[in-house]
Amino acid sequence: MKQGRLVAQGGFTLVEIMVTVVVVAILAAIGLPNYTEHLRRAQRLEARANLLEARHWMEQQFTVNNRYDGVKLPATFSQSPRTGKKRYDVTLATDPAVTSTTYTLLATPVSSMPDKCGTFMLDQSGQRGLSGQSAEMDITQCWSR
Repeated sequence: MKQGRLVAQGGFTLVEIMVTVVVVAILAAIGLPNYTEHLRRAQRLEARANLLEARHWMEQQFTVNNRYDGVKLPATFSQSPRTGKKRYDVTLATDPAVTSTTYTLLATPVSSMPDKCGTFMLDQSGQRGLSGQSAEMDITQCWSR
């Protein structure tokens, strides 16, 4: 009678696979929220930049017309980012209304992408503000990063 020799099979054990799955899950749980917040910060930065450009455009119109009322924002300023999927609506505020010497610009996050900072506000004097932000974010945090 011939004795059979056991040949070692290559591969992974169930324990090794489970340890790998747990490590990947932990890394994803840490990395994904950080990545998402990084994207939101970049989108906020772009919205603020668009507000500043719209303010510059409004000032040019004031130089030409000597008043703000009657001025409409061009379509190029209507959203942020200007191309691609809209993250913020950029508009002139209706409350308070645009007058001959005052206006307020708003960058409002679209409903599908709520933001902790809420709506960004910028007026003719350069005064920055927020509306609808969460309690964990204040104006300094939202406008500076």
